[in-house]
Amino acid sequence: MSKIYVDQIEPKTANGNVSISGYTQAVMGKKETYENTTSTSYVTTGLEVTITPVASNSKILINCSWNTGFNNNDHAVIYTLYRDSTNLSTATTQSFGAYSFNGGDSNSTINYATRTASLVYLDEPNTTSAVTYKLMFKTSNASYTAKFNINVQGESDAQRTCTIVAQEIRV
Repeated sequence: MSKIYVDQIEPKTANGNVSISGYTQAVMGKKETYENTTSTSYVTTGLEVTITPVASNSKILINCSWNTGFNNNDHAVIYTLYRDSTNLSTATTQSFGAYSFNGGDSNSTINYATRTASLVYLDEPNTTSAVTYKLMFKTSNASYTAKFNINVQGESDAQRTCTIVAQEIRV
C-alpha cells in the first residue's frame, strides 16, 4: 500500500498563482510602565510592535489601548501612530486624537484627569520587510506634563498594561 506525505496543501487559481486571504499572523506588544513628556514634538510612549508581512500586498490592522492623563485644565495630550519613522496620520494636525482634559480627578489632592484611550488603524505597508508600529505622544503646551499609562489617580505607580496588536490580513 502506498502513502503520500505532505507538509501543506495550497489552493491553485486558474492562472497558477496561489491566492489565500484572511488573517495570517498576529503579534502583540505591551507596556507596563509610565511615561511623561512636556515636549510639543512627538516622542515615543514605548508601546510598539514589530511585524514582518508575508505578502507585499497584505494589510496590517493595528489596535492599541492605553491610559492617558494631563495635569492641567484646557490642554491636551495628543497621540499618533508611526510606522517606522513615518507619521501615519493624514489629518492636518498629524494626530489620531487629542484628549482634552477639563478638570482634575475628584480627589482634591490630585490635579490629574485620566482617560482610557484606543486607536484602530488599517495600514498598507507594501513590503515583506519588518515594520515597527509605535504609539507616539506630545503635549499641547510645554508648561504642562502629558502622562502615558497612569492610574485613575494620576499616579505613576500601579500602572495598567497597555497593548498594541498588529494583525496581517492577506487580500
